[in-house]
Amino acid sequence: MIFGSPVHAFNLAPAMNAYLNQIPSLQDKKIACFVTKGLPFDSTGGNQAIKQMKNVCRALGGVVIGTAIVNWSMGREKKINQLLEKFGTIF
Repeated sequence: MIFGSPVHAFNLAPAMNAYLNQIPSLQDKKIACFVTKGLPFDSTGGNQAIKQMKNVCRALGGVVIGTAIVNWSMGREKKINQLLEKFGTIF
């Protein structure tokens, strides 16, 4: 399974958080997570949002095997291609 979300106010978007929290179980499912964001550094919300996604998925029994952060304002095509290559090899 792959979950993706925008970063919202330096955190996981509320809609994605609500969606993940309504899933009854991800027991033993392989999961990859990615976020998109506009600010240039991963520390401006990207890392926090990924951490939040990982925590929810793990709490539901999922096994997080990959993550990525796509910065929408600079180099996004390269980051998207890297994400596709990375996630394509882990599943």
